[in-house]
Amino acid sequence: MDIDEKLQLDEIMKSHVVDLSKIKPKENTNVDLSQFDKKPVKIDRVTIQLVRSTFTKSKKQYVLKVESVPVVTIGEGDDVIELRASELFNLNQIDEEGKNPILESFPVGEKSNLGQFIRDLKIDVSELDSLQKLMDVLKGKEALIKVFEKEKNGVVKKYMRFRY
Repeated sequence: MDIDEKLQLDEIMKSHVVDLSKIKPKENTNVDLSQFDKKPVKIDRVTIQLVRSTFTKSKKQYVLKVESVPVVTIGEGDDVIELRASELFNLNQIDEEGKNPILESFPVGEKSNLGQFIRDLKIDVSELDSLQKLMDVLKGKEALIKVFEKEKNGVVKKYMRFRY
């Protein structure tokens, strides 16, 4: 612990009256997500979000967020955490620097991730006449979970997405 961290901790302790004798141990709950790899799961939520992007002129990207039902729940009461498989699919947009993008369409081509996902779920692309229709059709469909690892700052974490 360096001097600045020590000073910050001292300030926190002074500003909050803490009875250290009442601070109890608690074992962290770790879940091995590998057990869910290739398991079927129902799609529960489908939403459109505008996220930050370094690849667009506007620095924003519309995505379709697809989430499963909770695969595992950790904790109790107010401390409950639901772990779900999820995936973000880029949507097509009109993009200008310094302006908010305009949502234009959704990709269904065989090489697009969303198009591959749609086909993998045996959804007939010709019946999708709107983004709302796609969102409605996806809810309740069954997909397979794909567990993958991602390393950041030397720490490897596991996440759940969908296989396609």
